[in-house]
Amino acid sequence: MERPGVISRAEWRWLVGWITVALMVTSVPYALGALRSTPDHVFGGFAIAVEDGYSYLAKMNQGAHGAWTFTLPYTSEPHTPTIFYAFHLLLGKAAALTGLSFAAMYHLARVIFDAALLAVIYRFVAQFSRSRAIRKLAWLIIAFSGGLGWLLLLTGQSEWLGSFPIDLISPEGFSFLILYGFPHLALARSLLLAGLLAWWTGQRWPLAGACWLAMSVIVPFYVAVVGAIVLVGLIADAIARQRIDWRAVGRAALAGLIASPMLIYTFVIVAADPIWRVWSDQLVILSPHPLHYVAGYAVVGALAVVGLRRRSKSEIRNPKLIGWLLIVPLLIYLPFNSQRRLIESWQLPLAMLAAAGLAYTVLPAWRRSRVVRRLIRNPRYSVRGLTNWFIAGTMLLTSATYVLVLTEQSLRLAAQTPPSFRDGREIDALRWLDKRVTPDDVILSSYETGNFLPTLVNARAFLGHGPETAYSDEKRQLVKRFYATDTPDDWRRSFLPQWSIGYVIAGPLEAKLGTPELDAMSELALIYDQAG
Repeated sequence: MERPGVISRAEWRWLVGWITVALMVTSVPYALGALRSTPDHVFGGFAIAVEDGYSYLAKMNQGAHGAWTFTLPYTSEPHTPTIFYAFHLLLGKAAALTGLSFAAMYHLARVIFDAALLAVIYRFVAQFSRSRAIRKLAWLIIAFSGGLGWLLLLTGQSEWLGSFPIDLISPEGFSFLILYGFPHLALARSLLLAGLLAWWTGQRWPLAGACWLAMSVIVPFYVAVVGAIVLVGLIADAIARQRIDWRAVGRAALAGLIASPMLIYTFVIVAADPIWRVWSDQLVILSPHPLHYVAGYAVVGALAVVGLRRRSKSEIRNPKLIGWLLIVPLLIYLPFNSQRRLIESWQLPLAMLAAAGLAYTVLPAWRRSRVVRRLIRNPRYSVRGLTNWFIAGTMLLTSATYVLVLTEQSLRLAAQTPPSFRDGREIDALRWLDKRVTPDDVILSSYETGNFLPTLVNARAFLGHGPETAYSDEKRQLVKRFYATDTPDDWRRSFLPQWSIGYVIAGPLEAKLGTPELDAMSELALIYDQAG
């Protein structure tokens, strides 16, 4: 047993080894994609959430070109430059300074911030448990566990109840997805947890507030999540002690004031600028049917219930953790566009209780079971070995979704399938175009081309990203009509100046929408042709 928050050298060695495993596992598809990249089929850098991934590179491109404020690269309308996405702007500047490609810098950041997050998670768990076994089990569950999404996939129910399995689409709910593809979320969660540690280990409100302020620069609404966690912790402590600690309430309020400017700034920008308001309205990430959460947390949740019922070894049954567990199911169905994201970090208290249930109830029952007693009659088996196999089987059951994901995506990358791979001719054309445009130029293309275009071209795509293209549904229809073969040229002539479009791309992806004779339009001049 260790003192709360104290981590032994042996634990650090164990942790470094497992962090290395986690980083290697989550990097395999990207390494395969890089190895399969050729001049004709170029790996774009992403295996998961590819459209969003390209939008991150587009933000980095703005930073690399000197921008300190962010404008939407996927919409033609003028709007207010903001300090949103500062993380990606700074990554772009780092890429420009080091000479690394945007994708390489992105994944370097992913490795660094994933490692930091995994270390912070262990330190956080250690604060609530003196048991090395519980610390390690909880950490493994947090890092690798998913839900029963694999079962839905294998039974052909990938869109059961109108949604993909929650352990495939919610990085806030499942840490493995953060490790696999979202370095900004890894850093944001690290800061969230560091702030909670500062608050819960001495009420160091200035440090807690500073951590949450930095977090809010990356994900502003996480301030609301932190506020709910801290508030319910204060309520839980008040109930446990049968009195309200008004000094703690005041300090929590001060920490909240320090953390709040970015959240307030976001509300002001969205209220004042109509394009940012449209962006906010289109950023819809709603919670699925409640049964998806049941499927997502079935195994870990069952273990947590066992851990919660355990009367002895009660260190893990901290009132703050219990309150945290209870408040989040209410948050994720609040009337808020991104309600699904309010589950952020909930996996931690759930996993800690699950680890307690596994260590103190399930594993002892397994060791006493008839199966184990019979097997250990054979000298090849031992109680310790069979216990380790049981733990491995439990982890495999909870992480099977990600085994399937890594396998499927590795096979897809090995086959050089789009949109993860881009046509080398497209990249040559975009690099040529980048030398001739200004940041205010608007470029028309198909949605698929437009999504990738701002990663290389420091200009604006007319269409290319669901939330970041203002009025994206309407613009999809306009783009389809422009490229349709039977659309009258007169309509095209009025359309181009109406939206301030200065360049039109007519490549293989656009040809899927139609083959209009754009050469016949005097308003358009051919400036680049792969055929010469």
